[in-house]
Amino acid sequence: MMAGMFQNTMVNMKWTDIQDCADKSALVLLPLGVIEEHGPHLCLGTDIYICPIKPQTIRVSASAYPDVHAGDIETATMNHFYPHLTDVQKAKSLPPVTLGEDKIMTWLLGDQTGQLSSGGYLGAPADFDGVETIKNIDDIADRISAAILERNETVDARCTNH
Repeated sequence: MMAGMFQNTMVNMKWTDIQDCADKSALVLLPLGVIEEHGPHLCLGTDIYICPIKPQTIRVSASAYPDVHAGDIETATMNHFYPHLTDVQKAKSLPPVTLGEDKIMTWLLGDQTGQLSSGGYLGAPADFDGVETIKNIDDIADRISAAILERNETVDARCTNH
């Protein structure tokens, strides 16, 4: 399982391979994930498993409840790629938990999920069946790629103006 997760990543490369890539001005993305609660239906390592494919911003899903933390999108993604780590029966039984806009910033700035939700999740995990996981991931990849290209254009413009 772990070998597949790290396949084609720098985890499986030698430092000399990394140096060769750096010498060619390769762009490196270092996705990070933490170990924390993700409701009673997902494992503590959810962010580690899906960090290369999830945005680091809140995204409103097809659900009426934003998928802030362990909601429909994270639950659907984990179930798609790691079904053995997803308790779908538990997810389907969970009522939605939503935050007002005032609490979203509290969560973003301090990740106080446990204080904001006694269940350790925010959003609507029960709605995970309605998420088009691959389409969602493609959208995230497109937005990340666009941001990288935009940044590179800005850097190139600065460099040519000096």
